[in-house]
Amino acid sequence: MSWIHEPFRFVLALHGFTLGGAMFRELNQLVDAPIVAPDLPGHGGRDATNTDWDEAVEAVVESARTFQPATILGYSMGGRLALAAALRQPALFPRLVLVSASPGIEDDEERLARRQSDEDHAAAIERAGTAEEFVVSFGNMPFLQAPRSSIDLQGIRLANRAEGVAGALRGMGQGSQPYLGDQLGRLDMPVIWVVGSRDETYTAIAEKAAAACADGSVVVADSGHNVIAENPAAVAAVVMGRQAPAE
Repeated sequence: MSWIHEPFRFVLALHGFTLGGAMFRELNQLVDAPIVAPDLPGHGGRDATNTDWDEAVEAVVESARTFQPATILGYSMGGRLALAAALRQPALFPRLVLVSASPGIEDDEERLARRQSDEDHAAAIERAGTAEEFVVSFGNMPFLQAPRSSIDLQGIRLANRAEGVAGALRGMGQGSQPYLGDQLGRLDMPVIWVVGSRDETYTAIAEKAAAACADGSVVVADSGHNVIAENPAAVAAVVMGRQAPAE
């Protein structure tokens, strides 16, 4: 495969919570570059028992160092990790496309409450010995629905193991993530925030975050929260630089 000798063509894609690299399967057919989409810790059978936020971010840094991607694409949890990794080693991240992502929870009390909620869910999963009830309930939340998607999102979620989901909640949940919004001005690479037109909460987050970046912009696609599953063509256009970001 000749593209192995052209690492600059890679797209490094980071999935959302309870999902996996398979969520990019349809997008992969639309992007004219190889997509590397690893399962993040706690997903797809991977263990996350001892994975904390810093370790997860460092793993993303190492992936960027290995594959030298032209674009790093992150959805939701994957977008938060990509953002943190780019702040840690900006030279390895020439361009960010962050889909339905956020810089974290700004209010200290709200972040602590979220961390406790994540811990409660993680403990409940461990007591049950299975993640099935949790991931089905999580995936059925109205804002996560992607009715136009051909990807079996529930099947991807059900492939996760209890200890993995519990570990990911503890180590990579928004309660464990430091707030990054006050550091966005340090990023000098293009940072494109992609959001769904029916996702008002994340549209507001994206607009504020993009304004804080030196080279930030927002693309609003016809979709709900999971733009990659529901409108992969819009995301592919942004990844390939064929759509000018809206100001």
